[in-house]
Amino acid sequence: MNKVISSAMPYKVLFFVALLAAGNTTAQPWKKKNADTSAKEQKTPGKGFGAGLMNKLVTKVAKLGGEIMMKPELTADLNDVTPMVYHMTNLAPSALATVDMSFYNGWKEGGNATVIMFTRKNGAGTAKIDGEVTVDGQPADYVSTGVYVYFSDDNQTARKVEIATKENQRASFSLPTPAGTVLVKAVNGQTDNIVNLDLTKDVTIDLESKNVPDGTPLLVRLAGTAVGLKSMYDVGYFPSGKRIVIPSAAFRNINMEPGNKSFMNWKNSYLQVELPYIQKAEQVTGPFAGLEFGNMYHDGRFVKALAEPKVNTGLTVEGAIDPKNGKVTYDLFKPNAFRSRNFAQIRKIGVSSFAIRGTTSYYSQKDDRLEGTRTTKTASFPQFDNKVWDAILADLYQDVTGIIAGQFGATTLPVETITGSKAYAAVEPFAVEDQNTTVSFTRSYKNTKLLSAFVPISHGYGSNNTDQRILKETNADALLQVTLDLQINFEKSRAVMVPILGIQLIGAANGPNVSTKYFTATIKGEGVPWKENISYEVLRETIIRQSDLMEALRRGLKELVAAENANPD
Repeated sequence: MNKVISSAMPYKVLFFVALLAAGNTTAQPWKKKNADTSAKEQKTPGKGFGAGLMNKLVTKVAKLGGEIMMKPELTADLNDVTPMVYHMTNLAPSALATVDMSFYNGWKEGGNATVIMFTRKNGAGTAKIDGEVTVDGQPADYVSTGVYVYFSDDNQTARKVEIATKENQRASFSLPTPAGTVLVKAVNGQTDNIVNLDLTKDVTIDLESKNVPDGTPLLVRLAGTAVGLKSMYDVGYFPSGKRIVIPSAAFRNINMEPGNKSFMNWKNSYLQVELPYIQKAEQVTGPFAGLEFGNMYHDGRFVKALAEPKVNTGLTVEGAIDPKNGKVTYDLFKPNAFRSRNFAQIRKIGVSSFAIRGTTSYYSQKDDRLEGTRTTKTASFPQFDNKVWDAILADLYQDVTGIIAGQFGATTLPVETITGSKAYAAVEPFAVEDQNTTVSFTRSYKNTKLLSAFVPISHGYGSNNTDQRILKETNADALLQVTLDLQINFEKSRAVMVPILGIQLIGAANGPNVSTKYFTATIKGEGVPWKENISYEVLRETIIRQSDLMEALRRGLKELVAAENANPD
């Protein structure tokens, strides 16, 4: 049975690693022209010297940089890897000249692309096969960071992928053709290869579909250029039918990296419609039983933008309070409508991570060669028993969850509802272990875990995304993750402890694949010096500054809610 997904994942992962800009830069386009419009009759935009050259330079650096920074593990053991597989049909014209096209060798306009990314099964990162990867008997091109690609003509047949390692391990699977197709017949009534669009207004797309039930989600993308690099950006998911309408707000809230303030232009743009499926691979041999893959079909039109949208980069509120123990700053951010959700959708909050961590020892040494002096700074913070940190966490948990749930009129689910889910159990092996030493400490509330950023890539994307699986299993609307960091610092000759509270509230995916966040927050207090004997009350209120942090959180949330209410999108 087919399920609809987004195909953005392979490009997101690859460019996050290689370009170090996770952005939403994705690029998959189309080919077919309207039946009554020939290629000779319609000119297509050229690549342009500036953008084309910039793309090539950046992608060369990206390939090398990604390989160096990611350091994919060379492996001949197929049991150690998880393949993430994508097959794309009806690729975009080369004249579109996105940075993605420059990244791969042999882009085939109107053809197929088979992309395979080998990720480490039991750890973060990617893997390169010590052996050979072939598609239909031909070697796939190794690009970088564990990614292989094979381009071919669209011959409407399944693709057979085979992997053979130097240790004589073998695996193979077949990728059937897309279950359905979708063609763009007209955009705002225009059937030419290049359409004129006012992107500050609604846009209609007339479609001709085959084997696509009405209501099937379609992903619409638009090509944009930022810092000289052209990429495809998600506009939104829309139910299929003979006609879909793209509201102007969707162009304003296009899927850019949250907070990205780069100048964006839509010259020589392209509007793409994608039919994305997730399907079972067939004839699977080797250790990849049950393998699923993304199977996508594309079509679209070049766009001449008559008017460009003012892109919403998200909502930010910043401020400070000034209680007696020193200033506390707050910085809250809510992504735009594509990457976030309306606060009104928050009804049931689950807590997936709630922890405190800090340093208890500090040492620095600085030489002044001109003066011929050496300055050494050392500091030690008392090592508290785990019971003390447990009590601190319990108090903090009640305050944080009470403030957030109260602000949104929501309820907080029992911790065990989240930590007892199958999805949570799957990611627990990659959590940070609690510790308590004379140098540092980490402590989590009850049986929550401080989830590590270094989890297998396959746990972070698509239908296997851990956060989304937890939300579905527990019927929660939001997942709360909180970390309180205590950092020793020096203010001139005085050692102080600096409390920093980090919060993020995760929402359900937009469409099948794009993770959302209701908001993120950073609350930071000025450092406070300490004495040898510290009571529980002094630890909580003077050093951690819990009441001050909570007051800043309350104020920041109220301002962020007001900012959302004032935003028409």
